[in-house]
Amino acid sequence: SVDSMTDSSSNVMVQRLWHFDAASSRGRSPFHHCSRRATGSGDSLRSVARGRVLLSGDAGFDAARTPWNLAVDQSVLAVVDAVDADDAAALIAYARKSGVPVAVQPNGHGASRALDGTILVRTSAMDDVRIDTAAGVARVGPGVSWGRVQALAGPAGMTGVAGSSPSVGITGYTLGGGLSWFSRAYGWAAQSVTVF
Repeated sequence: SVDSMTDSSSNVMVQRLWHFDAASSRGRSPFHHCSRRATGSGDSLRSVARGRVLLSGDAGFDAARTPWNLAVDQSVLAVVDAVDADDAAALIAYARKSGVPVAVQPNGHGASRALDGTILVRTSAMDDVRIDTAAGVARVGPGVSWGRVQALAGPAGMTGVAGSSPSVGITGYTLGGGLSWFSRAYGWAAQSVTVF
């Protein structure tokens, strides 16, 4: 079982981990159950963010703005790789002051054509994972995908309430509810979150 948990001090989500019995597919649980244009400049955005900032015309911009679904063209103002919670907070303050919307796509899932003029934030650099098998929890950063957690939890006979693809990020999946192959036995992924 994976218990998703995030706290502000370590920029993580913690999710309940479940003991998985492959023979019965049952586990043990301690419980049963807008589009706007920026008024700021690219230089001012670069002065705010500590992570990589890419603007139209920069090398790597097109690749960075491209979502997992290649059929969607995201016309964003900038792509920023947030490095920690302080970086994310600075980006939000900048966006609020400049009147620019912010969209977060940790690894490119959740593509949208409605991102014209937004700052697209990637969180893949925030990739801390700690598995506590005794407590049955995984502490994960907002840039972590399910495949990584499953690879670390599996040797201990544990699993998270993961989706069908290991490349999907835990945060977005869980915030969307998180319907899993394991949901009949363990509920939705969002129900396993203990701390954000």
